[in-house]
Amino acid sequence: AFLKQSHPPIEIWVCVFSSPNEIEYKSLFEQIKASNVTHIKTIMGDPQLSYWARFQLALQVRTPYIIIVDDDCVPGSTFVESVFYMMHTDYHGLYGIKGNRYSESKFYISGHSQQDYLQQVDVVGGIWVAKSQWIKYMFYEEPISWLTGEDSQFSYCLKKYLNLPTFIYPSDNNKPETKPIN
Repeated sequence: AFLKQSHPPIEIWVCVFSSPNEIEYKSLFEQIKASNVTHIKTIMGDPQLSYWARFQLALQVRTPYIIIVDDDCVPGSTFVESVFYMMHTDYHGLYGIKGNRYSESKFYISGHSQQDYLQQVDVVGGIWVAKSQWIKYMFYEEPISWLTGEDSQFSYCLKKYLNLPTFIYPSDNNKPETKPIN
């Protein structure tokens, strides 16, 4: 999906740790290596490094922005272009595709009828879009748990240390290419 973006990423890192689909991923990684595509990096390992590993690896990224994607999310073909546009407006902050407010029991998901507008929330998940330099802030404090909670930690630390809000990325229901989940 990232290779077909209207604004393609400079570099793509595909990371897999202790996956039940290891054989399929190994085959995919071999295809990538055989294609001589140099802007795709593959990282695979046996240890289960939990959800935090992708954020820890993102500390090594040298591009201006990062997009971290769960393996069950697929961005539409204009997702990168659209979300980067939003980040350069007055709505400067962390973007995701699903999340919630702690004061409500409602769960917000981009790509559904209620989410064709920008929604400020307390925490996001599924896909995280941020400036690369912001990643380090999520490690300024010891997490409550290293098993999970990386989504809450990222939003919390960006709000606490940089006063940055967290948003659900809006999509146009009449344009499937803007939807982050196809």
